[in-house]
Amino acid sequence: MKHFILVLTICLLPATAHSFCFVQAGQRYGIDAQLLQAVAQTESSLRPNIESRTQDIGLMGINRSWLPILRKRFGLTEADVWNPCTNVMVGAWILANEFATKGRNWNAVGAYNAACIKLKGMECAKARQKYTTKVWQTWQQLKSM
Repeated sequence: MKHFILVLTICLLPATAHSFCFVQAGQRYGIDAQLLQAVAQTESSLRPNIESRTQDIGLMGINRSWLPILRKRFGLTEADVWNPCTNVMVGAWILANEFATKGRNWNAVGAYNAACIKLKGMECAKARQKYTTKVWQTWQQLKSM
């Protein structure tokens, strides 16, 4: 029993630490913390050290194409963006910018993942819809807990 409690505590500790980051980022950018967590779950399955084949890094799947902007605007390096809390804060900033330009809607959430630089028209809409469906379902699960 002691072993089970120790393992459970170790497993939950990172999630608790990351939860604080979602709350802090949500408050700073006016975004529901559980929505940010749903984005992170969709992007990385809440794995802070993940890197995708499309050059997305960390919990929030920050694409490396953002690095020059983040360096210029905030003085952040790639090493900084690998920090889980910084990664969540950057993801919240990106999503807040999508909300500012597209409105507070699911298209903006979809644009977080599918910028549609290469995809156009219906292909773009389908990519965003597929992504937002995953985020929405995860968000609903988090809200019901």
